[in-house]
Amino acid sequence: MTAQMLGNLALATANREQQHAQVIAAIEEILPPLAAAYAGPEEILDLPEHLIDALDDLGAFRLQVPERVGGLCATAETLTEAAIMISRANPIAGWLVIVMNSATWVASLSPERVQKIIFAHGVPRMCASTNGSGTLTKRNDGSYVVNGTWHYASGSHYSSWTSFPCVGEGGVIYNVAVPMADVRIEPTWKVAGMRGTGSDTLVAEDILVGPDQFCSMTELWGGAQSPERQASAELCDRWQLWPLMRAKLLGVLVGTAQGLLDRAVAAKDKAIMYTSHARRADSSMFQASVGRSASKIEAARMLIMDSIRDIDNAAAAGRTMSYAECARLRGLNAVVIDLLMPTVDDLMNQLGSSALADANVAQRYWRDFGSGIRHAIFHGDSHYEITGRQILGVEPNLVPLEMT
Repeated sequence: MTAQMLGNLALATANREQQHAQVIAAIEEILPPLAAAYAGPEEILDLPEHLIDALDDLGAFRLQVPERVGGLCATAETLTEAAIMISRANPIAGWLVIVMNSATWVASLSPERVQKIIFAHGVPRMCASTNGSGTLTKRNDGSYVVNGTWHYASGSHYSSWTSFPCVGEGGVIYNVAVPMADVRIEPTWKVAGMRGTGSDTLVAEDILVGPDQFCSMTELWGGAQSPERQASAELCDRWQLWPLMRAKLLGVLVGTAQGLLDRAVAAKDKAIMYTSHARRADSSMFQASVGRSASKIEAARMLIMDSIRDIDNAAAAGRTMSYAECARLRGLNAVVIDLLMPTVDDLMNQLGSSALADANVAQRYWRDFGSGIRHAIFHGDSHYEITGRQILGVEPNLVPLEMT
């Protein structure tokens, strides 16, 4: 590496550190109103528009997006740290920031003709769904029409654009982007937790799309791994999809667990019923529980942030992580899940039955965590199996490299 290249790398690192500090400082200012909204009536499911606007204004929905289209191209470390902080105050907001960044980032990997349509007026708020089916049909006049249904479109209530897969002529699978005004939202997200994420069903009925609104999945992911993209000066052009997706979304759940721990600490001066303890904080059992929970949550956070730095470092070096590296990160992600799940239940046990009251925000943290941790991306047993097969040399493994 030449002296000039070393100098450029040092400058880029310094700029990233400065940006990280600025983003984190901006997020700290919005945490109190986010927490207040989360503690409010749960009947108001959606995040208030003024808080969505405030997150948008500070760039929270553009953190993962390239600068060339108006994004911040923050490091994955900054993005994940932001997710942990926001989720500690408001897990709904943290989930939205992560999944909407993911949708817009994937759009930025599209061919230039598609990017020009989506980012014509800056970075839109965007949702996406891959769970469902649709068709892209070319009509006799040369135009295209989309029909289909896609589920779990987190962020649908807050977005102006969306994307989803469709099957076209010859069985080719395309990624299609359309304005949200063109689709119908069916309110199907009626669940125990993460209720304010707007993860409803999208329905397309004879939507006309132009040829610049879609590309094949081969174009999308092939372009992301192209030499031109890997040589890009922007870090976010070189991240590997699935390691990043899992780790940053786990950041939301680390923050959610920290939020529940905060509730337990806040209840330290309450009595323990049917004992002589006038304060929970005087009980060695409660003391040990809080210490154990805090330590496990911190261990989970450290594992996630170490994984994220590995992802950033590989992207900064312009290299693709090996199967062994990706399998190792999958295994560590599964450890994070194993650390957090019993910890969250233990905290609820320490808080007692009063924590289950509708008016107690602790039960909302508990339910939101329980819903989030059961996302298909967090199937811990398959993560361990992939890691084990890699270690044992069992071929083929469960998924190809691009999905690890």
